[in-house]
Amino acid sequence: MEADGWIAPTDEEQRLFEAKRNDDLGSFLTVLAATDVFVPCLLDHADARLAGQQVRGTSLVKTKRWTRTSLDVYTRGLLPAQRPDGVFFDKMMWPALVPWVGKTSPDWTLVVNRGSRIETRLKVGDVALWLKRNQDTVGTWQDLLGTVRTMRSEPQDGDLARALACGAQLAVMGARPWNTMGADRLDYEQTRRTLQKWWSIETAAQWRTQVDRLLDTEQLTSVDRVLSLRPQYAGQSAPSADPTTLTRAVTAWCQQHGTADKARNELLDVAGLVGRCEGWLRRDGLLPHDGVIHTQAAWDLGRAVNMGLWGLAGGFCDRERAEEIVRQAGSACAQTYPNWFSFSAAYVLGRVVQMGRQGSPEQTYQEALDAHNALVRAPSSPWRTLTLR
Repeated sequence: MEADGWIAPTDEEQRLFEAKRNDDLGSFLTVLAATDVFVPCLLDHADARLAGQQVRGTSLVKTKRWTRTSLDVYTRGLLPAQRPDGVFFDKMMWPALVPWVGKTSPDWTLVVNRGSRIETRLKVGDVALWLKRNQDTVGTWQDLLGTVRTMRSEPQDGDLARALACGAQLAVMGARPWNTMGADRLDYEQTRRTLQKWWSIETAAQWRTQVDRLLDTEQLTSVDRVLSLRPQYAGQSAPSADPTTLTRAVTAWCQQHGTADKARNELLDVAGLVGRCEGWLRRDGLLPHDGVIHTQAAWDLGRAVNMGLWGLAGGFCDRERAEEIVRQAGSACAQTYPNWFSFSAAYVLGRVVQMGRQGSPEQTYQEALDAHNALVRAPSSPWRTLTLR
């Protein structure tokens, strides 16, 4: 959206611009009170914490002039292209940042989006008091989840945009714009902690191994093994939408190959959950009434897109390598699925089987369905503005 010749990168920056132009501090703070921001922090402090070492003093990178101390704060669309050496940008909610800094340093000045058209200086103590008086404006991460966020300063069409859109499910679930590669070590510490917790990744070598696994479409998971058996044992007719077809196919295959009890039970468990999930997908319109899923590759490929982004954010690769991974995953998605609906249905199935079995399949399905619905309904969604192929 153009404002006096300036194009605001996101909706948040547009609203901040309008509030500043109207000299409306309340509206300016209302926008910030519900969004995520980035602050510069010391990289060596983050590495020390990740290594389990105790860090003394603040990690915030401050600017001191005479007796005045200021802290730069950036909204997502106006992060500077260059950052000082040894610094990363830590992501947090504005309503969490202000009270945290204000406890010990209420006289600091927050410089919002330094050097931009909407640069604004705010005293920490004043903003903390405003937040306390305007609790109804305070937003949380939960408020940002489930929305399709788009950056107008990043690609919205073309091959890279299509590839990034293959990771849009996780972007919506993580309150991240779908069409940005991010930046080197952006939200570095949290990214590294997430990779360690959910993927057991702590080194660049481990990250590369995981990327290769996710991009290997020839790798046959237990889900794809089950799906591949259906046409073999369904006779000459098209694969049946009857969920018992899967269990009959698995039982016949296991008998034919003398499969051990543990492996057979694993495949039968997967077959049962696949049948249930396909029924949910038909009920909710992600599959036609007699539709079935032939491969859950979308689940791995969609995560491969995000693994490329996390590699860049976690310092495991440069922008060129991250983009190469994203494009490769996007190309494989386009070769495997004809449209976003078939891609999404397979992605949801993979998520339900792989993650739902560790908790609640119904809840896992609902979370994925909510992200799907956001992507097919939001006017700015790439699943409405772009074709998969």
